[in-house]
Amino acid sequence: MGFFEDDSAAEETSEGMQFEMQFEESSAPAAEDMFSDEAATAEEPGHDPQAIEDNSPPTSVPLQELIAERRKRQEIESEIQEQRQNNAVLNERVRNLWENQQRAQQQQQQQVAPEEIPDPDEDPLGHANYKINKLEAQLRGVAAQAQRQAQEAQQNAQQTAQQTEQNSIVTQSQNLQTQFAAQQPDYWDAYEFLEKTRSQELEAMGYNEQQVAEVVANERGMIVTQSLQRDANGRITGWTQNPAEVAYNLAKMRGYGAAAPAPAPVAQVSAQDKFNMAANGQVSATGVGSSGRGAPAGGAPTLESIANMSDSEFEKFSRSNPGIIETLLSNG
Repeated sequence: MGFFEDDSAAEETSEGMQFEMQFEESSAPAAEDMFSDEAATAEEPGHDPQAIEDNSPPTSVPLQELIAERRKRQEIESEIQEQRQNNAVLNERVRNLWENQQRAQQQQQQQVAPEEIPDPDEDPLGHANYKINKLEAQLRGVAAQAQRQAQEAQQNAQQTAQQTEQNSIVTQSQNLQTQFAAQQPDYWDAYEFLEKTRSQELEAMGYNEQQVAEVVANERGMIVTQSLQRDANGRITGWTQNPAEVAYNLAKMRGYGAAAPAPAPVAQVSAQDKFNMAANGQVSATGVGSSGRGAPAGGAPTLESIANMSDSEFEKFSRSNPGIIETLLSNG
């Protein structure tokens, strides 16, 4: 019993052990040879046993080199992945281009393909149907063309009517404007004031010159349009008001006022005339409320108080009391 289960296994093991022993004896060098080799190696000049051990390959890789190698491998893999994606996009574009080209060729072939006309001898019914379909297609084309022409004619008629109506409105509004200007002489000044002030307002709001002109023109048209009278069908039947009068009233609402009348001329009385008036008894020696110079201290002015005024006082008094001197002279 022991370590082996049967005798054959023991015999095989014994033979194996004998073979290994013989191999060791044959492969092991003689003692003399081993000694002589060691001695020769030791006797060689410059030989360092430690140096032989240092030249053996390393058993591990430095960490920095390992990281650098991994990064390099990642960069290569990223470039490969990017190239694959670019190739996929390029392939998709090429495939779309090819499909579009194929569809275009098919459409071209369908358009160029000659129309098949049934033979009247072989297929008289098909030939008759072909003729009928052909005639119907031509009739549809003629009808569509006639419809387009009718629509164009209608549009042209509408545009002509609108233009005619617009010209009539402009002419009538100009006539109304001329009539109102004859009744109101300062109308054109008011009209100019209205457009000038409106333009200044638009400029203050930030509109440029072109925009200001457009807005003023639109508002001018609005005044005319709102003054028109129309029936239930939208046709113009007259005017509800004179647009020129509307513009004039708008100008007055914006601050326009007619020019003030010129002041009446001031009677010029010299100092000699004043003295003569007093000497001739036209000035009372005891003027009512006279202060001896200038305007009276109270009550109505007298010729004496007027005669004693300075030139500037007399001119101011004459302007603020027109006609009083003539009244006093006539009453004197």
